[in-house]
Order: sequence, then structure tokens, then C-alpha cells
Amino acid sequence: MAVLGLLCFAAAGVAEDTAPATTAHVQDGVCTVSSGDGGTKTVTCTFKKPFGKVPTVIATPLSESDSDYDDVFCLTIRKVTTTNFVANIRRVDEPGNGWGQILRLSYHAAE
Repeated sequence: MAVLGLLCFAAAGVAEDTAPATTAHVQDGVCTVSSGDGGTKTVTCTFKKPFGKVPTVIATPLSESDSDYDDVFCLTIRKVTTTNFVANIRRVDEPGNGWGQILRLSYHAAE
């Protein structure tokens, strides 16, 4: 995957801890955001299996499959639960403009 311009990276639920990291449950996935009409779009991504406790989530926007759009997006994770997370996505290369591509969101979630 090539990334042009600005790369925005978001994480939620990151704890300040010096203990070695151990994970009981990890999930990686991609959810569809679709097109946007300008401004900020809110999307809810559901985990494949529920977590036993609220996981840490790292996410990034992905361009439409087999495409070469030069759109640039930022992503903020608003809320994380044991079953899903909610993210805000905004186009930043042309603020206020929408996008026509089928945008996706790639995530890594770990307890």
C-alpha cells in the first residue's frame, strides 16, 4: 500500500504501563466507510468476535481496493467497546469536499 502526503494515525485505549505486553485476544480487520459528502463522517466498525474487556484499537484509512486516489484523510477513534469502535474520518487535502471512492478502515484491536 502506498501512502501519499499526510498519514494520520489514531489509537484509543492506550495505557501508560511499563509491564511487558501480553494479549489474550487480538483481531485485525477492515470495515467499509464508503463515500463521503464533505465534513466529518462517523463510522462504526464491529469486531468479528466480542472481546472480554475493552481492547486497545489502532486504525488507519485505506483507499478503495485497486484504485489510485490521491485523497488524504485523518481518523480519530471516538469510542471503543467490547463489540465495536466508532471513528470520525475527514478528508484533509480538500477540507469540506467529499470523496467518491469506497474508503475503508483497517484496524488492529488487542485486549
